[in-house]
Order: sequence, then C-alpha cells, then structure tokens
Amino acid sequence: MEHDGMAFTSDEWICAHYADDYSGQKGSVSTPIFQSSTHIFDTCEEMTARRGLKLPFESERTYFYGRQGNPTVEVLEAKLAALERADGGVCFASGMAAIASVAMYLLRPGDHAIVVEHSYAAHFLTGFLTDYGIETTVVAGTSMDEFTVAVRPNTRLIYLESPSGMVYGLQDLAAVSELARSRGILTAIDNTWATPLHQKPHTLGIDLVVHSLSKYIGGHSDIIGGAVTGSWDHVRELVRIRSQYGGILHPQESYLALRGLRTLPVRMKLHQHNGMKVAEHLSRHPRIVTVNYPGLESHPQHELAKRQMLGFSSLMSMVMDAPAERSRAFVNNLQLFKIAVSWGGYESLIIEPRQYGDGSRRSHVRFYVGQDNLDDLLTDLDESLKLL
Repeated sequence: MEHDGMAFTSDEWICAHYADDYSGQKGSVSTPIFQSSTHIFDTCEEMTARRGLKLPFESERTYFYGRQGNPTVEVLEAKLAALERADGGVCFASGMAAIASVAMYLLRPGDHAIVVEHSYAAHFLTGFLTDYGIETTVVAGTSMDEFTVAVRPNTRLIYLESPSGMVYGLQDLAAVSELARSRGILTAIDNTWATPLHQKPHTLGIDLVVHSLSKYIGGHSDIIGGAVTGSWDHVRELVRIRSQYGGILHPQESYLALRGLRTLPVRMKLHQHNGMKVAEHLSRHPRIVTVNYPGLESHPQHELAKRQMLGFSSLMSMVMDAPAERSRAFVNNLQLFKIAVSWGGYESLIIEPRQYGDGSRRSHVRFYVGQDNLDDLLTDLDESLKLL
C-alpha cells in the first residue's frame, strides 16, 4: 500500500487514508457521496463498451448503473479488503444480505454445510435453506473433532463465528481451514465481534470474511450494512450475485461507514479497555457464576484467543445465580445499559435475560459495554446487582 511515494501499512492509516482517491476525486478530505443512480455516456459505442460488470483489477473502473457499483461504496470495499488482507471486498445492504449471498454463491440443492451454533448465520442455514434442499450440521466448534466428524462427501461450506454469539466460544481458525482445504471445502467466518483490527482470518487460511457494518465499523448505531472480503475469484462471483438480486449498500450508508472507520482504531482501544475491566469486575461478584469473555484468563480458550487474535472487544455474556424474575429486575433497574438488540455504538446495551432450561436458578444475559465512563458503568452494574 503506497501513497505519494511513501509506504504505509498500519491499520490506522488504512482506516483513515487508504483508497481515499480511489474514485478519482483528489483533494476531498472526506469521500464524496455519489448519489447518482445511473451514469451517462457520450456515444452508443461507449455505452456498449461499459456494459457489464467490471472489477477494479480487470480494467480501468467504469460505472454503468447504481445496482452494479458505486464509487463511494467501492472506497469502503477497498478499505475493508486492505484491513482484512484480502484482494477485494463486496458491500451489501445488511449483514444478513452478506450471509445470504455467501450461501447463494457456495451452496446448491443437495449440498451440505457446517455452521457454528450461536452464530448469526445458524438460523438462516438451518431454517430458510432447508426449503431449498440444503442440509446443515450445527457444531459447538470448540473441538476439531466436531468438524472432522461433521464433514460429509457433499460438504461445501464451513461457516464459523469466532468468538461466537452468546457463549463467545472460539474455533481454531488455522486448524479448521487446513481441514477444509484438505477436503475441498470453502470456509467463511463472521468477524464482526473482533473487527479487522483484532482478528485477520484470511491470514489463517479462511476463504471469506463477513462483517455486519452496523456494529463496530459503523460505530454510531445509525446504519445497516454488511460486507464480505476474499480473493478476486470470490469477489467477482459475489458482485455478480449482488447485481442480480440488488442488495448493494446505499452510498449514504457507505459514507457513514467510512466515517466510522476513521475512528475505529481509537474506539476499539476504549472498547477493549472498558470490556476487560467490566468482565474482570463481574467475575469477582459472588452471584455471577461465569463471565463469557475470551479476554479473561479464566476463559477456557484464552490461550487460543491470544494465539489467533490481536485484541478483544466489549460484547460478552454472564451467567447469574438468580431466577428469571430477579435477573429481569436487575436488567430493568440499569440506567446506563439500555435494553436493545445490536451493539457497536456509543451506548451500552443489554438484552432480556434467559432462564436456563435445566431446572436451575441460573439466568443468562448478553450485554455490550459502550463508551460511557467506566466508573459510571461499574456503579450502574453494582447497584442493579444488589437486586439478585
């Protein structure tokens, strides 16, 4: 990655400056929003020459229709690809659109997929795709034996999420990718929790990396978007699929994601600091059975986390020694932690607790540590924990 004769390789530089003149608009401090839905041509011959999809590496990029590509969107795609150490990226209208596109690209009726439980893609793969003759095996993913046993002759995709939702278990990415390649299977991972700053799955052999742009990358709880990065061969097919069903990210959303990327390195340092302090604090509370956070030394896969991750974020869960009514009183009493889904913005969020189905008193709740003052967050938690 070079700029004005100087080579820069830091993620901070990529987030702030890489591909800023990709659209040919030199001199603009921030990437312009190209709102146009279509592009005009001087002659019929020029229109014929531009017709069809062209990727940046194939020729000088030209634009035809907004459903196929947009300059603002492509600046974001270039930055994400550089952060993930991939050839290229493809941005979609939502994280689910990105997941669905990966499935449409890789799976056909009669194929088999393996997916990690508690992942965002699990419901789509095990539910929606069954109507199209695609079978899916769900695994916890914390043991390589699970993947080895689950592989079938018709397995085409292993879909990972590390750390995975709710329980924040890890998969050994290098080992899974080695197994998959030996069997001719492609791998994909949801890397939203770690962001490209704290985990780079492509460097460990993973084929496709998926992100929900709505979370840390957007960073302000004001956009919906998704992205996939990978080799040019994969990117070409994903762009073709996106063009066919029309799931491209809007230029306005792309602009907001680009704005979010500028502060991502600074925000992730704060999220890691606050997340770790909150996790350590809660792990010492007598009514907290477990804090599921891979940054803790007590996490059963902490050594794997240190080996394949560059840092941690601030989404976690905890198991409380409390029945449903008390755990709900704890959540309802919180002042800084607002009750809502999603995460990645400024505000701290928590969802409704769930009672364990084993007949015990224990409750399980997921929460997100935002950018509020750390002492205020700890005070808020401590006051509500008195209700357990």
